[in-house]
Amino acid sequence: MLYWLTALSDGGDFFNLFRYISFRAGGAFMTALVFGFIFGLPLINVLRRKQGFADDYAKVSKQTTAGVSGRVRILLGLLIAAIAAYWAAQYHPVELVNQLAVPVLKNTLFNLGFMFIPFAVIVIVGSANAVNLTDGLDGLAIMPVMIAAGTFGIISYAVG
Repeated sequence: MLYWLTALSDGGDFFNLFRYISFRAGGAFMTALVFGFIFGLPLINVLRRKQGFADDYAKVSKQTTAGVSGRVRILLGLLIAAIAAYWAAQYHPVELVNQLAVPVLKNTLFNLGFMFIPFAVIVIVGSANAVNLTDGLDGLAIMPVMIAAGTFGIISYAVG
């Protein structure tokens, strides 16, 4: 959203700041921080009350310890990722629709066409499952999430 404010920066006024990627990156960081402070604790409280609900319900109703199967989890992940990828493809600026940006090369874009959504789905589901598997090893997924988020932040800054 901060990117679209660059259209207002035709003069030497305040909106000229939105032309600088460092200002937009700082604005995005502060927006995410504020959202985290506002919605973080209530979301954690809701999730704490619903902890493991679907899995526990499946265990009790089927009288097994298996819970929700891996196949169902993957299918739900694919469905949610497909919706997110479709939404992202629809709301990109027109010149960036179905384009894959190369992180280090600012002006290099690959037009994936109809393969954009399947590619995005694979990346989203793969990332989610990688974190889930890592969390299953030691129960502490915060460090891999911080590393992944930091890496994504650096890549996003480099791309612009």
